[in-house]
Amino acid sequence: MKLIADSGSSKTEWNLIFQDGTVKTILSGGLNPYFLDEVQIAERISDEVKPEIPEDCQIQNIYFYGAGCAHKAKQDIVHGGLRIHFPEAKIEVHSDLLGAARSLCEYKEGLIGILGTGSNCAFYNGYFLSSKVPSLGFILGDEGGGVAFGKKILKTILYSELPQNLLSEFNREYNLSVDEILENIYRKPQPNRFIASFTPFVAKHKSEKIITRIVDSVLEEFFTSIILKFDEHKSFPLHLTGSVAWIFQDEIKTIGKKLDVSIGNISQSPGSGLVSFHKNEQA
Repeated sequence: MKLIADSGSSKTEWNLIFQDGTVKTILSGGLNPYFLDEVQIAERISDEVKPEIPEDCQIQNIYFYGAGCAHKAKQDIVHGGLRIHFPEAKIEVHSDLLGAARSLCEYKEGLIGILGTGSNCAFYNGYFLSSKVPSLGFILGDEGGGVAFGKKILKTILYSELPQNLLSEFNREYNLSVDEILENIYRKPQPNRFIASFTPFVAKHKSEKIITRIVDSVLEEFFTSIILKFDEHKSFPLHLTGSVAWIFQDEIKTIGKKLDVSIGNISQSPGSGLVSFHKNEQA
């Protein structure tokens, strides 16, 4: 049996492939090694994943694709957390970007991007990734991701720039004081998840002029700061995955056309594509 995980900062989708080819999907919180250590990762697996796996399952292979897993030191943290619960399994830990590439392109070339809580992008040659723009995380980077949308809408609110009707709806929905917002950002764990949690509000009201400007600004920055720095954008399509890419796919296609970037596949998550990739690999 194979267990495939696609993990972002906010959530992880686990797909357990049984011997007969059937698949069971399990959802858990995110397992980003920049925010969780080996023990915390093991605890989350114990609480949220292990109870959903039948006791008689013998998992031979685990393929973990995760945010924050581009470098060996961070991969080792995740590997250690998994090893505690699956000591007999062969475990591979890769970046979420490689997972996106395998999900969207399998063995074909293309530009690959993830727009979820954060963002990342690289060129995929069908086997390996190459990147000309480093992933700088939610403080310096994550252009086009949920964090970028969250920052924009929060600044608009805190600077008293949001129209009263939208501000009233925001307050009804979230009921947060200025102090509570700042406390969550500067003093509580995983502020990136908190900031990105306001993206659904942006999506819900994206037809409002001030929100439209936010959406256009965030997505154009993603294209101009990241995508256009890849010469390959002139020859290969841009494939995207992630909740934010899915929600704003119409706006992405519009901006892509404006900037002469061909948009390829857009998926809500890499999970089903990764299942297909590893099933075919098994065959």
